[in-house]
Amino acid sequence: MNALQSSNSYLIDAVIFDLDGTLVDSVGDIANAVNFALQQLGLSTVSQEHVRGWIGAGLPMLCQRAAKHSGIADRWADIEQHARPYYQKHCADTTRPFDGVAELLDDGRERGLPMSVLSNKPHDMVVVILEALGLNDYFVSAKGYLDEATKKPNAGPALELCRAMNAPPERVALVGDSVIDIETARNAGMISIAVSWGFEEVDSLASRGPDLMVKTCGELIERLAASRAD
Repeated sequence: MNALQSSNSYLIDAVIFDLDGTLVDSVGDIANAVNFALQQLGLSTVSQEHVRGWIGAGLPMLCQRAAKHSGIADRWADIEQHARPYYQKHCADTTRPFDGVAELLDDGRERGLPMSVLSNKPHDMVVVILEALGLNDYFVSAKGYLDEATKKPNAGPALELCRAMNAPPERVALVGDSVIDIETARNAGMISIAVSWGFEEVDSLASRGPDLMVKTCGELIERLAASRAD
C-alpha cells in the first residue's frame, strides 16, 4: 500500500464536504430545472446523463453548457433566467442523500470531527437543501456560490471554513466528487479526498492525483477514523 492509499499518512482534524455528487444526489432536480428552461425557449429537453456531466462549476456554467449543447451558446443567460427561479422552488423535490451519508455524518459528529460544506451551487439553495434534508445541524458552516471570482477552485472560501472550524488547512480534508474539488484542496493546501459515487468519471478524478480515493461512505468512515487514531 503506497502513501496515497493509506489514510494513516494524514492527520485530519476537520472535513469540508462538497454537496452535489458527494453528499446528495441532486441530478434529477437540476435536470428538471434545465429542461423547464429549455421548454420555455421552445427547445428540446435533455437527458439526466447529459446534465450529470454539466454539474460542478456553478449555475452560470451549467447554463452555458446546456446552451452550447442546444445550439444557442450566446443565449445561456436566457436559460439561467428561467432555470434559476424554477430551481429555487424545486431544488429539494427529489434530491436525497446518497446511501451511507447519514452514517458518515453521524460518525463524524460522534467523533467530534468539525464538518462544513463548500459548494458551487448558489448559496441560498445550499441552505434550502441542507434544511430540507435535515442535514444542517451536522455542519459548523456552509458556503455556496456567491460570484464567479470566489467559486471553487478559488481557495478563499475553503480557507474561511478552516478558520470557522479552527483547523489548519494542512489538517483539513476536502471531500468531493470532481476535479474542481481536487484543485480547490490543492490550492488551499488541504488533503484531497475524491469519492467515486458522484457525477465525474473515476478515471478523470484519478488522473488529477487526489491524496485519497474512496468508493463508499463506509470506506470514508474508516479512512477518517484511521487518520485520527493517534
